[in-house]
Amino acid sequence: SGASVALLSEVFKYPVLAIAVATFESPSAVLPTFRSAVTDAPFALAWIGAAYAAQNLLYFVCLGHISAAGYQVLSQSKLIFTAMLMRVLLGKRFTTNQTLALTMLVVGAVATQVAESSSVSLGIGGNALLGCGLTVLSALLSALPNVFYERLLKKKEGQSEWAVNIQLTSWILFWILLNTLVSTGRIAASSYGAGGWSVVAAWSACVASVDGFTPMVWFICFLKTLNCVIIPACLKYGDNILYGYAKPVSIILTCMSTAAITSSLPPPMMFVGIAMVLGSMALYGK
Repeated sequence: SGASVALLSEVFKYPVLAIAVATFESPSAVLPTFRSAVTDAPFALAWIGAAYAAQNLLYFVCLGHISAAGYQVLSQSKLIFTAMLMRVLLGKRFTTNQTLALTMLVVGAVATQVAESSSVSLGIGGNALLGCGLTVLSALLSALPNVFYERLLKKKEGQSEWAVNIQLTSWILFWILLNTLVSTGRIAASSYGAGGWSVVAAWSACVASVDGFTPMVWFICFLKTLNCVIIPACLKYGDNILYGYAKPVSIILTCMSTAAITSSLPPPMMFVGIAMVLGSMALYGK
């Protein structure tokens, strides 16, 4: 299930973070960093972890009601929420050129998504209105902690950014695990009777949920695990707006590679999206 993928990807982040600390700091800094994550204001990131966990879980719920292409298009509302929250929480002032660049980025991102899917159909047989509403909510739940986390990474003094990262990973894992235990606990209770629910039974159901995982699913877990290093680095050394360019630019690069390999031109809408995104990048940097 989607919850199992989210849960495992958070568990796998711990060894990745340990390797990152040993590589970028020193091997002797691994244990002190993890200790600092436990002792230095451990509850400060609880709500951020809850927001990230909810966003991770909503992703799979949304796809149960709308198409993947519809989700991608609606999720671009995150860029609008991000700009608004950066203005409020970070006090960032956007110039006229940057505001125009953000508008071009949203339009270009939507255009590339529409071109990528050739035809966007929001509904797939579920409740399309519910799916659209949850997708916009998911975008807000992603933008809010991202902006707050960026402020934390750039302004917090006296604590390693790796310790902050470990704290956030722990809280995301806690909320996802709590949700998984409750949901699988209901399954265990229905299987073993009203008195059959227990943490052990629920955990057994969690373990059983990974049965049938294909190598591709495990690979997706691994890719999601790398977010614990890549995303904080983007937020610390760049900002959320630059991070927002990642998806449309990745689609453009994929489109160009496919066109070169297959010797076929992309659809006209893709050219519109490419022009808008590239123009936005040039304008935002001025």
